[in-house]
Amino acid sequence: MIIDFHSHILPGIDDGAKNWDEFLEIAQLAAAAGITHMVCTPHFIYKEVEFKPENYYRLLSKAVYKLKEQDLKISLISGSEVFYDPELLPCLKEGRILTINNGNKYLMVEFARLDIPNNVESIITILKNQGITPVIAHPERNLAFSDEPELLIELIKRGAVSQLNVGSIAGEYGEKIRKTAELFLKSRMIHLLGSDVHSPKNAFRNFNLGMEVIEGLVGSERIIELKEVNPLKIIEGVLLEPYSIELKYKNKLSKRRKDFYGTS
Repeated sequence: MIIDFHSHILPGIDDGAKNWDEFLEIAQLAAAAGITHMVCTPHFIYKEVEFKPENYYRLLSKAVYKLKEQDLKISLISGSEVFYDPELLPCLKEGRILTINNGNKYLMVEFARLDIPNNVESIITILKNQGITPVIAHPERNLAFSDEPELLIELIKRGAVSQLNVGSIAGEYGEKIRKTAELFLKSRMIHLLGSDVHSPKNAFRNFNLGMEVIEGLVGSERIIELKEVNPLKIIEGVLLEPYSIELKYKNKLSKRRKDFYGTS
């Protein structure tokens, strides 16, 4: 079993698959890569890319039917990838944002590539107090987390979990991101894996290679947690048990981190 926890396979809802032909092509490539489940996480960007939940579920139902027609053995799970915005909490309260598997237990959140907001730790705490665990999408691609891994560790300590793009460890986004992905995996800072697939073009071309590299870094038992055990628990709304993080190095405390931690 391989659960792809991050995908843009649903057609016509964001910058992912453009139509049903692309949807089916992505699904075929996913099945060929050994993927058995895909969490469908279209972008939700406040006032830019939004969708009504009822339209999403109508699309998801049609997608399930299309897979059955083609005898493709892939299970689809509902969700969204919410771009961090101060309006995140009101949108969530209004029911405009989809949690993972509609369980109101886990919510995938994406940050801007270059930085993270200074108040993000308070948002994490508020979500946790509401019984919702944030799933941080591809933190290895965020410059702030890459330069200062302790920032991500602090969010994990506050209750967040993190999802790595398999393509990152295969070098699809460049060497710096590959090295960051390796550090995060070795340091036990990653809980889930995803493809972040957007189109059939080059989809899953390095997925199996990436999975092999990950297994080499974390071992056979740990990769089962990442691709199967942890994602299943999250889909079912079960709280993940925390485990120790073993960062291999520690940076000098920068002004950015002092502001983040409130250190004088």
